Amino acid sequence: MGTNFFLYLTTFVCGASIMGVELSASRFMAPYYGSSSIIWTIIIGVLLVAMSVGNFLGGILADRPEAESRLYLLIWLCSIWIAVIPFVGKYAILLSTSAILFLSPDLLIVGGSLFSCLALFFLPCLLLGAVSPCLAKVATKNLENNGRVLGELFGFSTLGSIVGTILPTFVSIPLIGTSKTFFLFAAMMNF
Repeated sequence: MGTNFFLYLTTFVCGASIMGVELSASRFMAPYYGSSSIIWTIIIGVLLVAMSVGNFLGGILADRPEAESRLYLLIWLCSIWIAVIPFVGKYAILLSTSAILFLSPDLLIVGGSLFSCLALFFLPCLLLGAVSPCLAKVATKNLENNGRVLGELFGFSTLGSIVGTILPTFVSIPLIGTSKTFFLFAAMMNF
């Protein structure tokens, strides 16, 4: 585990960031669309689709030369996007809601929240989804220990997800608010 410590730390932080973004997304969108199970389903669904697409694209990217340098570029781009959400989020929500109101007023809540979620959170979660295959490629140097190394990567990612669930819910959102929570997770990705 010693030689891969930085990779394990990276997967931990990315796992935490995925959950931190998801929980912060619900708080960010709640004033506009509420926090019903429909909104939660849209948020979770969009983020899962984004991570799935990211996993597929990350697998392709991981097999190309310089996978490690691209890996950290993905994380950096994701952190920039997350840091910008508090500044542009309300405008994306306003634009999405206006478009749905014009196109199909009956679908205002569902359509508006879906398009807002896609506009704000799809790309950063896609980028975070692409990280895992790249990390796996960089961390596995030989066939003898692939299972152990991948298990450790997934384990640290899941531990990060637990921290990313607890931290915004019980600490950062109550103490510093939703916008600064986005900044916190963006900063964590740039350790």
